Amino acid sequence: MANKFSDAEHQASLDKNLPYIEQGAEPPGRWVPDAQLPGAQKWDGQTLWSTRHGDTVVRWSLGRPFRIDFASYPDKTRGVVLENGYGRWRRLAANGRNWVHGTIEIKANDVTFSDGEQPIYTPPLKTAIPNLEADVAHDAGFLDALQDDDFANAAYTVLKTDCFYKGELRGWRADSGRAAELVANLRGLGESFNDWKPYGGSRDESYLQSVHEHLARIGWRIETL
Repeated sequence: MANKFSDAEHQASLDKNLPYIEQGAEPPGRWVPDAQLPGAQKWDGQTLWSTRHGDTVVRWSLGRPFRIDFASYPDKTRGVVLENGYGRWRRLAANGRNWVHGTIEIKANDVTFSDGEQPIYTPPLKTAIPNLEADVAHDAGFLDALQDDDFANAAYTVLKTDCFYKGELRGWRADSGRAAELVANLRGLGESFNDWKPYGGSRDESYLQSVHEHLARIGWRIETL
């Protein structure tokens, strides 16, 4: 892919934009009362920084860790661990595609990741009431196509942009958050909504058309005037 950073360039960017502070030192920023909004808080000071824990690096944003570099995995190898958008943590599986969810323990000289309970998606049942999520969740053709990243990006674009009807009843309201969560759930790879929102999407007309064709095949049309 053109203009993609190398691993070394990406690491250098992290180190530059998340400067190191001493472990245990006073954080360079903090939450303070917002004088303009009684009862609310605002962030004051530096928003991003890093701390070293032996060979491991913890990346912080607004006082909370969000990325661990060189974390210790259960098999004693090391790698990146990311916050998953729900206050928990995850790492890529050995196949480089599925995410394994779990917990971290930040210690003075290391950060360890422990595999934990994996997210389980239970799709809604199909009923007489039109429900696009229920229909696609039980359609083998759509689920198979969704494993392709390009198709998945197109599906996110379509579902966040268009409202869909089955007959005269609306069964899907366009919404970026719902679309992102649905795509992540249906793919079954341990992804989170923030893998798609806000940066996912596609302008590839062939894939966008393919998504519409799949939905039309199971009876769904976009809202028209």
